[in-house]
Amino acid sequence: MLIVDGPPVKTASSARYPALPFFMERLAEDAIVIMDDGSRNDEKIICQDWLKMFPEFDSEYVDTEKGAFILRREKGAPA
Repeated sequence: MLIVDGPPVKTASSARYPALPFFMERLAEDAIVIMDDGSRNDEKIICQDWLKMFPEFDSEYVDTEKGAFILRREKGAPA
């Protein structure tokens, strides 16, 4: 499981983007990726960009206090 909870938005827009590309090769085939603060525009864009880069993932938005994205690989997708 990869939980992306930083750096803070004041660091830079899209500051969380590098997390999934950096850790992708280290994730298990059935890994789950969670990014908090999903209600923010930057995080929505990051999630869309991740899904373009890694189309084997599906995304679910969870309507929590600040929102969250949960990404899961489609069953049978290559790791």
